[in-house]
Amino acid sequence: MIRKANDSTGNSRNAIKWESLLVTDCNYFPECDTSIKWSDITMALSDTPNNKASGSDGIPSEVWKLVVSEKIPESKMAKIIFKIINIMYDSGEIPINMDTSIVLP
Repeated sequence: MIRKANDSTGNSRNAIKWESLLVTDCNYFPECDTSIKWSDITMALSDTPNNKASGSDGIPSEVWKLVVSEKIPESKMAKIIFKIINIMYDSGEIPINMDTSIVLP
């Protein structure tokens, strides 16, 4: 048999109590609703340090920086970087073979 629990506090019917628990002040960032722009990628690549050890892929940052001067992704390398990053961003998934580092948004 199911019994109704007693409400000794009276909170179950107190609308003010429950409204105070709702989060109404949330930050909304509309820029997070759009795909990543090429300028975002080139800016991030520009900020990577030179002469540092490469990651598990063995590719130093100097190689990735070869596309920084492109205003739009024109080279094959730039196009694939742009495509892969946006696929990961839009899907919210990082391929297993790329999931070897901490990714900061």
